[in-house]
Amino acid sequence: MIDSTSPKLRKFLEPIPLLLLLLLHGFIYNEIGELSAARGEDFGPLVQTPWDTSVPFLPIFVLAYLFAWGFPAMLIGYLLFATDTNPKVFRITFVAQLALMVTCYALWVTFPVNFTLTVDDAGLAAKGWLGQWVAFNYDIASDWNACPSFHVAGPWFLYRTTKIIAPGLPKVFLVIVLAICASTVLIRIHFLLDIPGGLLISEAAIRLVFKPLWKRRSFENVSAKTMWISSAGILAVGWMGYAFLVSR
Repeated sequence: MIDSTSPKLRKFLEPIPLLLLLLLHGFIYNEIGELSAARGEDFGPLVQTPWDTSVPFLPIFVLAYLFAWGFPAMLIGYLLFATDTNPKVFRITFVAQLALMVTCYALWVTFPVNFTLTVDDAGLAAKGWLGQWVAFNYDIASDWNACPSFHVAGPWFLYRTTKIIAPGLPKVFLVIVLAICASTVLIRIHFLLDIPGGLLISEAAIRLVFKPLWKRRSFENVSAKTMWISSAGILAVGWMGYAFLVSR
């Protein structure tokens, strides 16, 4: 197990459960959207504001939107290579990230929000290759699961927790997070209120789960065996759920 390996190897093994958890989220995201759609309700009209239709379409921001997928690895790399952080901190990040994900899933299914302001095919074609990349995102992502935006909640959570772990985190990471948040509305894939929704739910996970564990230094008390067993269990349940949903 991790605790019995050399310190150098342990340093690089610790974030693996967190990365696997994020990978699982990518696999089941659309299936959660199917469950949301199956509810037969749409709270989108309650979330949409008069300002949503005035937001400009700036397809260049699709690059920031796509970068959200590499952002976790970027932050983990910073902690591993640029700081002397105790690698066990990834254990409490894992727990808090799981709490954030499960809460978002519950909200998406309980209060389904369908985003309906995507740019039409003609508008996308007029923007060239950037429009094609926006179309690609439209095609691969569920129109549901809009509020809260996980493209906001996820990067903000990881930025804030990394900032707590390593206060010297360069400001460029904040700039990247803000660009990702802006991209959700500038490529017309989220409502404006989805952004504060994502920030609020992320802050809740940070303040109610991560910070209490951090202050108690709980990462020093959680064994690697517990982490790997819980990771395997979560992945197994997630894969079974994924297989069930896609077979329907």
